[in-house]
Amino acid sequence: MCDPVSSAIMRSMAKLIPLVVLATKIEARTEFVPGKGCRVWVGARNEKGYGRIWNGERLVYVHRLVWEIEHGLVGAGLDVLHDCPGGDDPACCAIEHLWCGTHAENMADMVAKGRARSGGRTGQLGVRGTQHSRSKLTDDQVREIRGFPAAYKGTEIARRYGVSPSLVYGIRSGRNWGWLK
Repeated sequence: MCDPVSSAIMRSMAKLIPLVVLATKIEARTEFVPGKGCRVWVGARNEKGYGRIWNGERLVYVHRLVWEIEHGLVGAGLDVLHDCPGGDDPACCAIEHLWCGTHAENMADMVAKGRARSGGRTGQLGVRGTQHSRSKLTDDQVREIRGFPAAYKGTEIARRYGVSPSLVYGIRSGRNWGWLK
């Protein structure tokens, strides 16, 4: 007789759709993009454009499932990343455009390719500093703020430049405009 834990796992696994069936569904819901070589998911996507499919238990990312069908389960703490020629496409699930890496590698890849959000609520991608539409400061002004002695209050500096004291604190601590040397 099975122990209760094994029984619960067996019942849970019984809900999952077999990988062969999922692979067939993925094949039917992708289109080849000539030139880029991408296989683009044309089914349901999330707000960021990543393909999603029901595995019998929950919605999962299509590109991650394609990786698991080809290479086995993705290890704990690892992500499946895109490397599409001509720019990454979150809907791409071509196995030759996918690779496995840590979350830190995923974030570094996102920044290197200019997809990092740097616009807060505006949602602008890869835009920072004076190029940002809501920027009130120039690079030189940020350097000046950093140059003020610690004795100067952030509220005084903020008033002088027409910004909030929290922005001044963020600049002084390196949280805001930290990339500017």
